[in-house]
Amino acid sequence: MYMLGQICRFAVGVLEKGKSPPLAMRDALAVAMKLFHVEFDPSQNWAMKLKDNALQAAGLIFIAHPTLMVKSEADGLVSSTISVEAPAKLKIRCLGNLLELLKSEEDRLLVKQKDGDEEVKEKQMLASSGIRVSAAVALQTQNGEGDSVSLASGLIQRYWDRVLKLATDVPIKGENTREDAQETVMAVRQRAFELMEAVLRAGLVAPWTAVPHMVALSTDP
Repeated sequence: MYMLGQICRFAVGVLEKGKSPPLAMRDALAVAMKLFHVEFDPSQNWAMKLKDNALQAAGLIFIAHPTLMVKSEADGLVSSTISVEAPAKLKIRCLGNLLELLKSEEDRLLVKQKDGDEEVKEKQMLASSGIRVSAAVALQTQNGEGDSVSLASGLIQRYWDRVLKLATDVPIKGENTREDAQETVMAVRQRAFELMEAVLRAGLVAPWTAVPHMVALSTDP
């Protein structure tokens, strides 16, 4: 699972050499989701680790092909692992996947902006030298990068309420009072807060939607 996710994320060109690149990515996602949904005994640590690795691979595939994340199967996967009822390990992984997706989209935009600035400067230099510059040609896109802003914003808005709930989630009184359980809850809330910070900084949601939860966090002992 780890290698599959890494290939899809960083060596997508290997999969895109075939006749149907999106199909190859969908097949990779199908493998990850199939392993995630395998029935197992919750008490088995290796089985939970398998789910975690499958979810990690799915997150890397979503970064490589963000459009796959809008599919109903992918939506069900994310919704089930970002809910309050999900195991803490899976909640942390899912929040991390969303955070990495935002960072990846932000990096893509910065690269495109830099390339655009360099292209403009180059054309200005050629024009000042008396060299005729041809009309601008649309840049080739890869992995759905042209949909970055609207797609990332739409996905975050879809799961925003769930993220806010995880950021302020506390164990029910009388349950999960062990120290290790408390630390696990805090780890989930910390990751949710990191995602909130990234989303608000990028301006993907209305900031006032997070005000009540930020106030609650500021008064939390």
